[in-house]
Amino acid sequence: MASILLGCSHAQHLSLEGSNKAKIIIIQPFDDFEPELLPGLKQQLSNLFRAEVIINKNKSLPQALADKFGGKFPADSLLRLLEKEQTGRVVEVIGLTHKEIFIPKLLGGSSIPAIHPVRGYGYIAEGICIVSDHSLTSLDPRQTEARLVKATLHEVGHNIGLAHCSSPGCIMLEQSGDIVVLDKIAGSFCKQCKTQAN
Repeated sequence: MASILLGCSHAQHLSLEGSNKAKIIIIQPFDDFEPELLPGLKQQLSNLFRAEVIINKNKSLPQALADKFGGKFPADSLLRLLEKEQTGRVVEVIGLTHKEIFIPKLLGGSSIPAIHPVRGYGYIAEGICIVSDHSLTSLDPRQTEARLVKATLHEVGHNIGLAHCSSPGCIMLEQSGDIVVLDKIAGSFCKQCKTQAN
């Protein structure tokens, strides 16, 4: 899930084909997000973008944010928390949580936004995203890790300016929100998306 943020965008961003040598990607786990889920994601990000990837120490989410929404966290508020990490050479900040996250969405002509659960959320062309594995867990830890990597790469794709893609197997496929589709896609960007991102 992505949104367009109007205003000042970050001066640098990741490139799929160009040099990211001097750029840093931060992975920020929240609460009790297990460290053993992170090395695979770190390696994938490092291999794909050829940038330095740093895993921060776990931070606590402010529970007050979720108390008004039945324990679910508003994704846009979490992005604002992550924004503070965007300093110096840091061009991408990825928040990870086990908690449910949502965006407000108007449904059926209602003027009152409903809570719309999402697995991930990031702004188009901004280097911040939040990913929840709340609905990604499987009895097979390898499958859980693969889903986390794919969901994260999808949100990072939005951060580097990519919209949803119709190419089967592309990580930016709009239907990747469906867990069955997520399991089937290869976890890489198609040729068209690679061209658009550079």
